[in-house]
Amino acid sequence: MNIFLYILLGILISFFIIFTKKLSADETGFSKEDERQKRILTDATRTSWQVIMIYALFRLINIIPIFQEFVGSSQTKSNTFFNNGGDIFLVCLIGYTIGASISYFRHS
Repeated sequence: MNIFLYILLGILISFFIIFTKKLSADETGFSKEDERQKRILTDATRTSWQVIMIYALFRLINIIPIFQEFVGSSQTKSNTFFNNGGDIFLVCLIGYTIGASISYFRHS
């Protein structure tokens, strides 16, 4: 039974790697895309990373005692999803969506 789970996990990770390469407009993707779509996806990926870095900066600022007054404690800490890294995943998706939308309108 364990070997079946390892094979299933390997397949899921492979699909995830292929999916992220497709989203990041990697040159080694399986389909040839036009240049406009590559630029849109690359800009979206950059924006996603920028949003993650800004989120990390706010989290680090919240550690400093002087700034704890400005940034209130969040109620999401009690949620298991956000406590185990779901907040970073959500911030990444929001950043990617914003980046793709802005880049789409810019290159249209």
